This record gives sequence, C-alpha cells and structure tokens, in this order.
Amino acid sequence: MFSEVLRSHIAPIISDNINITALFETDQCFGGCDDHHVVIMQHNSNISEIRAGRLAAAKIDQAYPLVRELKENLSLEAWRDYAESYLKPAATSRRHRGIIAAEYRGCIRGLLCYDILTDLVDLTTLAVRDVVVLGVPAGQPAARSLLQQLFAIAGAHRCGAIRIDLSEPMKWLAREWSDPEGELFRFPVICFLPGSTIPAPAGATWQSQAPDPSVSLVSD
Repeated sequence: MFSEVLRSHIAPIISDNINITALFETDQCFGGCDDHHVVIMQHNSNISEIRAGRLAAAKIDQAYPLVRELKENLSLEAWRDYAESYLKPAATSRRHRGIIAAEYRGCIRGLLCYDILTDLVDLTTLAVRDVVVLGVPAGQPAARSLLQQLFAIAGAHRCGAIRIDLSEPMKWLAREWSDPEGELFRFPVICFLPGSTIPAPAGATWQSQAPDPSVSLVSD
C-alpha cells in the first residue's frame, strides 16, 4: 500500500488506463542530465511521455517519496547523501556508477542505482540495486524504459551481463526483466529475489526484441 505522501505524488495519474503503443527515441534528458529515451504512450488519443535518463542533482528531493517505498524510515538527509554519492564523478576509471530515473507527467515513476564492476580478470558486470517502480498505471512502460537504459549502459561499457537485486516489494519486476540465459535480450539479465542465491527464471511479459539502437548514453 502506498504511503500518503506517495498517494499525493501520483494522484494526477492514477485514474488513467495506459497502454503502450509506440517507440523509443533520443532527446535532451529531463532535469539537466545527459541523454535519455522517450517512450510514447497513447490512451484515448492523448499522448503522454515517459522519459528515462540519469537523475540530475536537482531532482534528488523529488525522488525522495519514491525511494521511501523501499525504506519507510529513510530520512531526506540520508537519501540526499546516498544519491549524491552516486552522482559524483567516479574516483577511478574502472568504476562508474549512477542513478537512472523514469519520469511521467512531471512525476518520477521509477528509479534504480547502478555500478559498473570490473573484476581482476577484466570481466565487466552492470550491477543494479535500489530498484523501485510504481505499479499503477505506468509501471510496465516505466520498467521497460529503465531496462532500455540499462541495455544502453551495458553496451557502452561492454558488460557481459546485467545483475539486478530486487527487494520484496519489487520482485514483480523479475517477470518483466529476468532473462538469465540472454535468450530474450541482447544481454543476460540476472534477477535475484530477496534471500535467494538462484537467479529468477526468465519471465519477460513483452515480445522479445533487440534493444533500440537509438538509445545511448554518451557521457557516462
């Protein structure tokens, strides 16, 4: 159940019944960050957009109600410190990290934190945590938008796989994203549910397709 803060955060859009119809394209990122793609959705001839891209520092406070769905007692100050640690430049060329957010009608609908990890034998993995996506009404297109951004990051850094750790409230995303053998997507997407060391089985709910080549992150 959403908190009262989150209810007011999404109140303008919870009455819609949105079906994804269309496309991805590259554009100027919301909030002052770099590149993103746009998912165009249509409902009763009304066009809306979900934009996904790196979270800008100016948007940190706006994301606070969303991340409290992961940790209810998280203070605003603690969230600011945590987010800023992901947004500051990496201390080493072998370490890249950031926060990706999906925004719909001025509200942040989804968010995740990521690290590019390279081990001693130079195998590179995109590690994803702190994932939160609101389920109504734009949950699936927001989730897909975030996943397309992960594909772009993984491609830019030549990652061998994408590993995603999901919390209990967000385990439904395994049905959308999990592809541990890389049979549906360009990259293996390995989702771990809380308390499990075994990857969730493949369970994407949209038709398999190649990642959109127009989605790119040029300055990560």
